[in-house]
Amino acid sequence: MKVYLTATDIQELMAEFQQQTQADHQCSGDESTLRLPKLFGQSQIRILPLRSGLNLVVSDYFLDEDLILEAASDLPDRAPILLKFFLSGQVAGSVQGSRHGFDASAGDCGLVYCPDQMGRVEFAMKRQIRTVELSINPEVFKPMLDDDPALLEYHQFLEGDRYRPQFEFGKTPPLMSAALHQILNCPYQGKTRHLYLEGKGLELIALYLDQLKHKSLGPQPTRPLNSEDVSRIHQAKDILIRRMDDPPSLLALAQQVGMNDCKLKRGFRQVFGTTAFGYLYQQRMEKAQDLLRFGTLNITEVAAAVGYTNPSAFGAAFKRMFGYPPSTDR
Repeated sequence: MKVYLTATDIQELMAEFQQQTQADHQCSGDESTLRLPKLFGQSQIRILPLRSGLNLVVSDYFLDEDLILEAASDLPDRAPILLKFFLSGQVAGSVQGSRHGFDASAGDCGLVYCPDQMGRVEFAMKRQIRTVELSINPEVFKPMLDDDPALLEYHQFLEGDRYRPQFEFGKTPPLMSAALHQILNCPYQGKTRHLYLEGKGLELIALYLDQLKHKSLGPQPTRPLNSEDVSRIHQAKDILIRRMDDPPSLLALAQQVGMNDCKLKRGFRQVFGTTAFGYLYQQRMEKAQDLLRFGTLNITEVAAAVGYTNPSAFGAAFKRMFGYPPSTDR
């Protein structure tokens, strides 16, 4: 299946997509959902306008045949900037007639800007592909950029007639992963839901821009980890998950895996992008959320199950992670 799109506005794009695929279009408040016909498999795209020029798009594909999306714009100043997050599956993209392109898979995120040229994205059949995307109008994106030298190139590729393709991908950091998790598990409805998702969308943009600034400092000198070090760090991660309710100290953890605590601390950040106990906190909260939603334990019991003896401390930690109290998930 091949779909060719020429519009640049997100609503126009979805209207063209619906027309060519005969997708079922449903609306609930501001949110639109396109469901592909069963002929193509079980796939849907949800679009929620967050504010003028900023849209949230959540796509789930499981196709019975390959899908190729091709899009072109003759209005580069209107072509959206896409901040894309890949949660499962693998997607390949390219720009016709150039070497610009990307090959992204689960855990990747990045910025895509393809003005005034033919862009192509390929989705393979029989694979679960899930993405979250922020579609940002350049006129909305520009004021978000400050004068930090690290962001100079982003000012430049949006200025005047200097529009050019931009692809930049890397691994999704833990803080962005947490915000994505919160978006996909938003507990609110109506206007509260809209405000919550708008805030989380802006948070993702802020985290991404902050990451770009830090990248400009250049890679910090770190000693490379050998395969044995990496294995020991993964072993430490497994111990933290097994002993979530009663985790060892960093020193005790290091002794259990045969490393010194400084090397474990530094290596854990290299491998997982966060500290050992930052990782533990994230795992505790995600397990707590699952227990609250799908289990029979009360909040005090869930707190104890993930290592909190004080339910109030657990409630504060849970709200810090997800933006709402644990009672909301009961």
